[in-house]
Amino acid sequence: MAAHWASAGSFCPTDVDNALRQHLWNKKETKDFAEKMWETTLESLFWDYSYVTGKIVATTDVSQRVSTHEGTWFSVAVGAYAAAVKLKNEVYAKKIFDLISFEMDRELKIAEFWLATDPFTFCRLTALLSHNLGDFDRVVEVSGLSNRDPLMSFYKLSEKAGSLWALACIYYKKYVSADGHRNFALRNPKCLRTHSDLLIGVGPFHEDWGSKIAFTTHLTEAEKAEVAIELVDGWSRLKGETWGYPRAYRGLTDKLPLKSLQPYWNAKQLKLVQDARFQTKVKMPRSQFEARFTRSLSELQRELL
Repeated sequence: MAAHWASAGSFCPTDVDNALRQHLWNKKETKDFAEKMWETTLESLFWDYSYVTGKIVATTDVSQRVSTHEGTWFSVAVGAYAAAVKLKNEVYAKKIFDLISFEMDRELKIAEFWLATDPFTFCRLTALLSHNLGDFDRVVEVSGLSNRDPLMSFYKLSEKAGSLWALACIYYKKYVSADGHRNFALRNPKCLRTHSDLLIGVGPFHEDWGSKIAFTTHLTEAEKAEVAIELVDGWSRLKGETWGYPRAYRGLTDKLPLKSLQPYWNAKQLKLVQDARFQTKVKMPRSQFEARFTRSLSELQRELL
């Protein structure tokens, strides 16, 4: 759990998902450790992940905070709940069910808050809500739980007609999901692993992250140039209509003159930077870029709600 929490928001997460969701609960030794495992599952929802991920949407006072870590928690909690049901431990089954219910309700209220107060933040939030529900559903499907189990009331919330969950998930799929990849291109510049300030946030809204890379004292000029060219190269290899890397590149080069980066690039890399489609996405004004998302949200909201 500690390994997964510490790395889930990084460029190189540990591959322990299946062990946490299912395999550890099926070992013959589990009966001897089950209560401690259940307690750890319950406690981990409240672990402070703010130091290890940039994929967070929160108010300034952090009273309304969501990240992909809650989805990671959902997937572990479903496995823990299924184990409690299988072992006929009604006490822990209820505790875990109640906490899952609490978290589902909390995230729904946060979605309501942002939709009412800042639709653009709601657009960013849809990536997190969709991820979290997806993690929940995937583990339910392999949990062996009965269709009559009370936990099934949260299954497929993304398809509940007329709900805010459905709005968020449909919006994400239509307008944001192309940038919901795992940033494999950014595994190449190992300099990004040197400080938590360098962790990337929710795509495709990466301009502020790009500016942070430009200003950071944790990277040398040569390392910043490496990050910039990986953004261009990474974008060229992605499928679909993606915007995240061009917007990050805009944020970086708005604050750091190109003439300071170009000496570190070869002729092939310079040609990549000059790609017309890439430059069109880089040059789009931020207000125009963000308006695309809020306008689409407004149209979808009228259609679904």
